[in-house]
Amino acid sequence: MGERADLEIAHITATDVIKFRDLLATQVSVNSTNNRLKVLRVALQQAWRDGKLEENPGKKVQSLKKPRGGSKRRAFTIEELKSLLKEASGEWKGQLLFGIYTGQRLGDIAQLCWDGIDMEKKILSLSTQKTERRQILPLAPTVVRWLAAAASKITGKPKGPLFPDAHATISRNGKVGTLSYQFYALMTEAGVVAPRLNHEKKPNGQGRTAPRQLSELSFHSLRHTTTSMMKNSGVSPAFVQEFVGHDSKTVSQNYTHIELALLQKAVGAMPDLG
Repeated sequence: MGERADLEIAHITATDVIKFRDLLATQVSVNSTNNRLKVLRVALQQAWRDGKLEENPGKKVQSLKKPRGGSKRRAFTIEELKSLLKEASGEWKGQLLFGIYTGQRLGDIAQLCWDGIDMEKKILSLSTQKTERRQILPLAPTVVRWLAAAASKITGKPKGPLFPDAHATISRNGKVGTLSYQFYALMTEAGVVAPRLNHEKKPNGQGRTAPRQLSELSFHSLRHTTTSMMKNSGVSPAFVQEFVGHDSKTVSQNYTHIELALLQKAVGAMPDLG
């Protein structure tokens, strides 16, 4: 608002709110812009209730519409997966393998613990955070090999988080944002995506210089990858949905339980990238 910033709140107009919205749109995503606009509307509404405004100027300002044909997630190619696995090491190598061969979300994988792993039966037990669904999944041979190697470096019986650093990151703030940025950096190092050149902080530390560049690839793309790999190997779509954990009325109505042996067969149909 420039010099008008020192005026009483009653001087704020819809034009000011529009300028605020449009400025944000040059710095952050459409979703972030609309979210901040909602916060401003709430504040102005309270000011109106308190008698500081005759009306809420924010009510006159529309949220931005998402552009059509925006960035869409896609599955990784086999070559991209090989490049990622070649570049990855330590915990990220394991998280990447779990993502490829279980199709689970990054937050769920990061919080896996050894007590959910049965090395003898080669199965994984977990409860997904988003759907609160209990799943028992067979482990692919390449995942079992990684687990065996990780367990051999631990004195005594493995216990606690499977990926301690990632688990600690999630525990600190309950979000996967930091891990998502780390994974993007891994994709960049592997040459799978281009470095993000925008969205840097301004020199004064306020806001961003441009909206964050969206990519068609992320860790979530591994869910599409798992689905594609299984279907390309001839696995029934219903089996794929049961394995990855997609909610489906068709699955719930027609498949109350899918034998673990059949799911193991589905996993065995996937290419071994290890």
